[in-house]
Amino acid sequence: MQTCWRSDKVDFCEINKRNASMQRSTISMFAQLVQLMGGKIEFHNLVNKYQSDKGAKGLTTWSQFISMLFCQLTGADSLREISDGLYSSLGKLSHIGATAVCRSTLSYANSKRPYKLYEDFYYILLEKFRHEIQARTPQAKSYLEPEVCHWSND
Repeated sequence: MQTCWRSDKVDFCEINKRNASMQRSTISMFAQLVQLMGGKIEFHNLVNKYQSDKGAKGLTTWSQFISMLFCQLTGADSLREISDGLYSSLGKLSHIGATAVCRSTLSYANSKRPYKLYEDFYYILLEKFRHEIQARTPQAKSYLEPEVCHWSND
């Protein structure tokens, strides 16, 4: 039996299995964040604009983005942590259209793909969620400006 409900922008589904007491299956928290973030169409438009998947044999730009988002949200310190973390949740990645990636492939992609694509995507998401962020955080303006994010200039 499957029960689904919609909360704001995300669909949640609960699957009750007969011989399991109180067992349910839902999409992972990470997948819910990616789904709430939205912008996949805008992201693919940027991929086409920058031709970042041209000549790519295995790792798509979307999978690279998901890997770097995973790194940021989990606080991973190395490519090994990112790779191991992604490989440990292979089934959950397929639901968001990404694949796990090995360290060398991720390193190569990070050095060769245009960073401008991700910068443009940041500004798209910033505009999309600016009013929500400002409503919840009084000092949002200072947090959202790129000059404050010193790590973005590295």
